Amino acid sequence: MPVRRATFVGDYGVAGLLWLGGSYVRWLKANVQTARVWPVQEKRRYGIWALALTLPYLAIVPFTIHLAEDRPLIYGLHRFVHDSFTAYLIVVALLLLVLGFGLRLRASRLRAERKI
Repeated sequence: MPVRRATFVGDYGVAGLLWLGGSYVRWLKANVQTARVWPVQEKRRYGIWALALTLPYLAIVPFTIHLAEDRPLIYGLHRFVHDSFTAYLIVVALLLLVLGFGLRLRASRLRAERKI
């Protein structure tokens, strides 16, 4: 991929991400009771989610770092980033699947206990 094409795609990717983030902040302000987007009591939860999304990638890096060896720098870096993020997305998807299943199981058990 030529550099000018990569920067073109990257610029639109960043612009789209910023637009999406701004839209989400506007939606939060319109639909949430408090006008604050980053309330103090929620900082702990944001930190937990940041760790939950970061730690799987940090755990995967040692297993995929060997993919960058014995190749030219750019190709090795590309291969490492591509393969490590592929593994990361699989791990995060599985973690979210297990978390969702656990939450549904807990909710169904709570409903069953209320009926008794």
